[in-house]
Amino acid sequence: MPLRVAFAEVATRQQVKQAGATWNPDRKVWELRYDRAIALGLQDRIVPDAGSERDSSI
Repeated sequence: MPLRVAFAEVATRQQVKQAGATWNPDRKVWELRYDRAIALGLQDRIVPDAGSERDSSI
């Protein structure tokens, strides 16, 4: 799941990195498995899929 973590949020960034997240420079998000994001309480940081937003506006 793509996660939004601000650059200044050092502790959160370290937390997602330790959980196995990888940085996606194209989308500028951290990518982490859904179950790990939920376990860390980061569900509010999940970035919605851009494709689903476009489909809902049709």
